[in-house]
Amino acid sequence: MANIVSDIIIRMMPDLSAYVKDEAPVILSGIIVSRADEVRASVKENGYKIVRELYENDWVGMLIMRDNK
Repeated sequence: MANIVSDIIIRMMPDLSAYVKDEAPVILSGIIVSRADEVRASVKENGYKIVRELYENDWVGMLIMRDNK
């Protein structure tokens, strides 16, 4: 689980698979709505898929998992 700003989440994404098992869910939060598209793109670029998104005020939380197509 990461509750940190979008810039850090985006920077962490390339290294995430080294620390997370393939079938493990990952929760990302602390994402401001205006930056959510950037985080979504990074999630997909790094081999993950968004399973669910939750919104509260101007914040977004995402549940992601490896995209084992």
